[in-house]
Amino acid sequence: MIRCAGGVAACLQTVAVELIRSAELYGGVPYAYASSAPPGTLVFAAGACPIDQDENIVGEGDIEAQARQVMANLVVALQAAGAGLSDVLKTTVYVASADRADLVAAWDVIRAAFGEHDPPSTLLGVTALGYPGQLVEVEAIAAGASSRSLADHPTRAEGARSPPTRTAGRNQPRGRRSPPTLAGNPAPPQTAQARPAAAAPCPGRDGRAGPPFPAPRESGRGARGRRTPPAPPRRPPHRPHRQRPS
Repeated sequence: MIRCAGGVAACLQTVAVELIRSAELYGGVPYAYASSAPPGTLVFAAGACPIDQDENIVGEGDIEAQARQVMANLVVALQAAGAGLSDVLKTTVYVASADRADLVAAWDVIRAAFGEHDPPSTLLGVTALGYPGQLVEVEAIAAGASSRSLADHPTRAEGARSPPTRTAGRNQPRGRRSPPTLAGNPAPPQTAQARPAAAAPCPGRDGRAGPPFPAPRESGRGARGRRTPPAPPRRPPHRPHRQRPS
Protein backbone atom coordinates (compact mmCIF):
# COMPACT_ATOMS: atom_id res chain seq x y z
CA MET A 1 0.00 0.00 0.00
CA ILE A 2 1.22 3.47 -0.94
CA ARG A 3 0.21 6.47 1.15
CA CYS A 4 0.43 9.85 -0.55
CA ALA A 5 -0.28 13.15 1.11
CA GLY A 6 -0.40 16.62 -0.39
CA GLY A 7 -1.19 19.57 1.83
CA VAL A 8 -4.42 18.95 3.69
CA ALA A 9 -5.70 16.21 1.38
CA ALA A 10 -4.54 12.59 1.73
CA CYS A 11 -5.12 9.60 -0.51
CA LEU A 12 -4.63 5.85 -0.27
CA GLN A 13 -3.85 3.82 -3.36
CA THR A 14 -3.38 0.07 -3.55
CA VAL A 15 -0.90 -1.19 -6.14
CA ALA A 16 -1.14 -4.86 -7.11
CA VAL A 17 2.11 -6.51 -8.19
CA GLU A 18 1.81 -8.94 -11.11
CA LEU A 19 4.30 -11.83 -11.24
CA ILE A 20 4.80 -12.98 -14.83
CA ARG A 21 5.71 -16.52 -15.89
CA SER A 22 6.08 -18.07 -19.33
CA ALA A 23 5.22 -21.57 -20.50
CA GLU A 24 8.06 -21.35 -23.05
CA LEU A 25 10.71 -21.24 -20.30
CA TYR A 26 11.68 -23.77 -17.65
CA GLY A 27 8.90 -23.83 -15.06
CA GLY A 28 10.79 -25.27 -12.12
CA VAL A 29 12.62 -22.12 -11.06
CA PRO A 30 11.64 -20.81 -7.59
CA TYR A 31 10.86 -17.31 -8.87
CA ALA A 32 8.88 -15.45 -11.53
CA TYR A 33 10.61 -14.50 -14.76
CA ALA A 34 9.35 -10.91 -14.62
CA SER A 35 7.11 -8.60 -12.62
CA SER A 36 5.18 -5.41 -13.21
CA ALA A 37 2.81 -3.11 -11.35
CA PRO A 38 -0.31 -1.78 -13.08
CA PRO A 39 -0.61 0.35 -15.08
CA GLY A 40 2.57 -1.40 -16.23
CA THR A 41 4.96 1.52 -16.19
CA LEU A 42 8.02 -0.66 -15.50
CA VAL A 43 8.88 -4.34 -16.05
CA PHE A 44 11.54 -5.97 -13.88
CA ALA A 45 12.97 -9.13 -15.45
CA ALA A 46 14.75 -11.72 -13.36
CA GLY A 47 18.26 -12.70 -14.31
CA ALA A 48 18.01 -14.72 -17.53
CA CYS A 49 20.01 -17.95 -17.35
CA PRO A 50 21.39 -20.14 -20.19
CA ILE A 51 19.03 -23.08 -19.58
CA ASP A 52 16.47 -24.85 -21.70
CA GLN A 53 12.98 -26.05 -20.74
CA ASP A 54 14.51 -29.14 -19.12
CA GLU A 55 16.82 -27.04 -16.90
CA ASN A 56 19.90 -28.08 -18.82
CA ILE A 57 22.75 -25.66 -19.39
CA VAL A 58 23.03 -24.71 -23.07
CA GLY A 59 26.62 -24.28 -24.30
CA GLU A 60 28.43 -25.65 -21.26
CA GLY A 61 31.91 -24.16 -21.12
CA ASP A 62 31.16 -21.77 -24.02
CA ILE A 63 30.60 -18.16 -22.92
CA GLU A 64 29.32 -16.95 -26.29
CA ALA A 65 26.83 -19.82 -26.65
CA GLN A 66 25.52 -19.23 -23.13
CA ALA A 67 25.19 -15.50 -23.83
CA ARG A 68 23.05 -16.25 -26.90
CA GLN A 69 20.79 -18.57 -24.90
CA VAL A 70 20.52 -15.98 -22.13
CA MET A 71 19.32 -13.33 -24.58
CA ALA A 72 16.82 -15.74 -26.14
CA ASN A 73 15.33 -16.46 -22.71
CA LEU A 74 15.29 -12.76 -21.85
CA VAL A 75 13.29 -11.99 -24.99
CA VAL A 76 10.69 -14.62 -24.05
CA ALA A 77 10.37 -13.24 -20.50
CA LEU A 78 9.94 -9.66 -21.76
CA GLN A 79 7.35 -10.71 -24.33
CA ALA A 80 5.31 -12.38 -21.58
CA ALA A 81 5.27 -8.98 -19.84
CA GLY A 82 4.28 -7.10 -23.01
CA ALA A 83 7.72 -5.64 -23.69
CA GLY A 84 10.74 -6.29 -25.91
CA LEU A 85 14.44 -5.59 -26.16
CA SER A 86 13.73 -2.13 -27.60
CA ASP A 87 11.88 -1.27 -24.36
CA VAL A 88 14.79 -2.16 -22.06
CA LEU A 89 15.93 0.72 -19.86
CA LYS A 90 18.94 -0.90 -18.19
CA THR A 91 20.72 -4.25 -18.04
CA THR A 92 23.17 -5.88 -15.67
CA VAL A 93 25.45 -8.57 -17.13
CA TYR A 94 27.15 -11.13 -14.89
CA VAL A 95 30.01 -13.30 -16.17
CA ALA A 96 31.52 -16.01 -13.98
CA SER A 97 35.12 -15.30 -14.85
CA ALA A 98 38.07 -13.23 -13.67
CA ASP A 99 39.40 -12.93 -17.23
CA ARG A 100 38.49 -9.66 -18.87
CA ALA A 101 38.51 -11.35 -22.29
CA ASP A 102 35.59 -13.57 -21.18
CA LEU A 103 33.62 -10.50 -20.10
CA VAL A 104 34.19 -8.86 -23.47
CA ALA A 105 33.18 -12.02 -25.34
CA ALA A 106 29.87 -12.20 -23.48
CA TRP A 107 29.29 -8.47 -23.90
CA ASP A 108 29.78 -8.60 -27.68
CA VAL A 109 27.02 -11.20 -28.04
CA ILE A 110 24.63 -9.35 -25.74
CA ARG A 111 25.28 -5.98 -27.39
CA ALA A 112 24.67 -7.44 -30.84
CA ALA A 113 21.29 -8.83 -29.71
CA PHE A 114 20.05 -5.29 -28.90
CA GLY A 115 20.89 -3.92 -32.35
CA GLU A 116 20.61 -0.13 -32.54
CA HIS A 117 19.02 0.07 -29.09
CA ASP A 118 21.86 0.64 -26.63
CA PRO A 119 20.49 1.04 -23.08
CA PRO A 120 22.85 1.67 -20.17
CA SER A 121 24.37 -1.50 -18.77
CA THR A 122 26.70 -2.78 -16.07
CA LEU A 123 29.19 -5.59 -16.83
CA LEU A 124 30.44 -7.54 -13.83
CA GLY A 125 32.83 -10.43 -13.36
CA VAL A 126 31.74 -12.68 -10.48
CA THR A 127 33.08 -15.79 -8.79
CA ALA A 128 30.13 -18.10 -9.46
CA LEU A 129 26.51 -18.10 -10.64
CA GLY A 130 23.45 -20.07 -9.58
CA TYR A 131 23.53 -23.15 -11.83
CA PRO A 132 26.46 -25.58 -12.05
CA GLY A 133 28.44 -24.69 -15.15
CA GLN A 134 26.61 -21.37 -15.64
CA LEU A 135 28.86 -18.62 -16.98
CA VAL A 136 26.50 -15.78 -18.06
CA GLU A 137 23.38 -14.12 -16.63
CA VAL A 138 21.56 -10.93 -17.67
CA GLU A 139 18.82 -9.07 -15.79
CA ALA A 140 16.90 -6.13 -17.24
CA ILE A 141 14.45 -3.35 -16.45
CA ALA A 142 12.08 -2.39 -19.28
CA ALA A 143 9.26 0.04 -19.94
CA GLY A 144 5.76 -1.41 -19.98
CA ALA A 145 2.97 -0.81 -22.46
CA SER A 146 1.38 2.03 -20.46
CA SER A 147 4.59 3.99 -20.22
CA ARG A 148 5.13 3.69 -23.99
CA SER A 149 1.62 4.95 -24.74
CA LEU A 150 2.14 7.79 -22.28
CA ALA A 151 5.32 8.81 -24.10
CA ASP A 152 3.55 8.69 -27.48
CA HIS A 153 0.45 10.57 -26.29
CA PRO A 154 1.33 12.61 -23.20
CA THR A 155 -1.84 14.67 -23.44
CA ARG A 156 -4.05 11.59 -23.37
CA ALA A 157 -2.79 10.40 -20.01
CA GLU A 158 -5.54 9.91 -17.51
CA GLY A 159 -5.76 12.81 -15.13
CA ALA A 160 -3.36 14.99 -17.16
CA ARG A 161 -4.01 18.65 -16.42
CA SER A 162 -2.38 21.82 -17.64
CA PRO A 163 -0.21 23.73 -15.17
CA PRO A 164 -1.93 26.44 -13.13
CA THR A 165 -1.86 29.95 -14.57
CA ARG A 166 -2.69 33.19 -12.83
CA THR A 167 -5.47 34.96 -14.68
CA ALA A 168 -6.38 37.94 -12.52
CA GLY A 169 -5.33 39.70 -9.40
CA ARG A 170 -2.19 41.52 -10.49
CA ASN A 171 -3.99 44.82 -11.15
CA GLN A 172 -6.49 44.62 -8.32
CA PRO A 173 -6.24 46.74 -5.17
CA ARG A 174 -3.82 45.54 -2.58
CA GLY A 175 -5.21 42.94 -0.22
CA ARG A 176 -7.97 41.86 -2.65
CA ARG A 177 -6.03 39.61 -5.04
CA SER A 178 -8.02 36.74 -6.48
CA PRO A 179 -6.70 33.16 -6.08
CA PRO A 180 -5.05 31.43 -9.08
CA THR A 181 -7.28 29.33 -11.33
CA LEU A 182 -6.38 26.30 -13.41
CA ALA A 183 -6.37 26.80 -17.17
CA GLY A 184 -9.38 25.18 -18.79
CA ASN A 185 -11.38 25.11 -15.58
CA PRO A 186 -13.87 28.00 -15.17
CA ALA A 187 -13.70 29.90 -11.94
CA PRO A 188 -16.60 29.25 -9.56
CA PRO A 189 -19.28 31.97 -9.49
CA GLN A 190 -18.85 34.60 -6.83
CA THR A 191 -21.57 34.37 -4.24
CA ALA A 192 -22.17 36.68 -1.35
CA GLN A 193 -21.09 35.16 1.91
CA ALA A 194 -23.62 35.30 4.69
CA ARG A 195 -22.42 37.11 7.76
CA PRO A 196 -22.54 35.19 11.00
CA ALA A 197 -25.65 35.90 13.05
CA ALA A 198 -25.17 38.11 16.07
CA ALA A 199 -25.27 36.48 19.47
CA ALA A 200 -28.69 36.56 21.04
CA PRO A 201 -28.84 38.85 24.11
CA CYS A 202 -29.16 37.14 27.45
CA PRO A 203 -32.16 38.08 29.63
CA GLY A 204 -31.36 40.15 32.70
CA ARG A 205 -32.56 39.61 36.24
CA ASP A 206 -35.72 41.63 35.61
CA GLY A 207 -36.55 39.67 32.46
CA ARG A 208 -35.45 42.39 30.07
CA ALA A 209 -32.91 41.70 27.37
CA GLY A 210 -29.40 42.56 28.43
CA PRO A 211 -26.00 42.44 26.69
CA PRO A 212 -24.87 39.05 25.28
CA PHE A 213 -21.97 38.98 27.72
CA PRO A 214 -21.43 40.82 31.00
CA ALA A 215 -19.56 44.05 30.47
CA PRO A 216 -16.05 43.99 31.95
CA ARG A 217 -15.31 46.29 34.83
CA GLU A 218 -13.27 49.24 33.70
CA SER A 219 -10.32 50.44 35.65
CA GLY A 220 -8.07 53.35 34.96
CA ARG A 221 -9.05 55.58 32.06
CA GLY A 222 -12.46 55.12 30.46
CA ALA A 223 -13.34 55.09 26.79
CA ARG A 224 -13.36 58.94 26.63
CA GLY A 225 -10.16 59.47 28.59
CA ARG A 226 -11.82 59.98 31.99
CA ARG A 227 -10.25 58.21 34.90
CA THR A 228 -12.67 56.14 36.91
CA PRO A 229 -12.16 56.15 40.67
CA PRO A 230 -10.80 52.96 42.16
CA ALA A 231 -13.10 50.81 44.21
CA PRO A 232 -13.00 51.63 47.96
CA PRO A 233 -11.12 49.17 50.15
CA ARG A 234 -13.19 46.58 51.95
CA ARG A 235 -13.56 47.09 55.69
CA PRO A 236 -13.06 44.19 58.06
CA PRO A 237 -16.26 42.82 59.60
CA HIS A 238 -17.36 44.48 62.89
CA ARG A 239 -16.68 42.45 65.98
CA PRO A 240 -18.36 43.44 69.29
CA HIS A 241 -16.03 44.32 72.18
CA ARG A 242 -15.99 41.83 74.98
CA GLN A 243 -15.17 42.88 78.53
CA ARG A 244 -12.82 40.84 80.59
CA PRO A 245 -14.32 39.32 83.71
CA SER A 246 -13.18 41.06 86.90
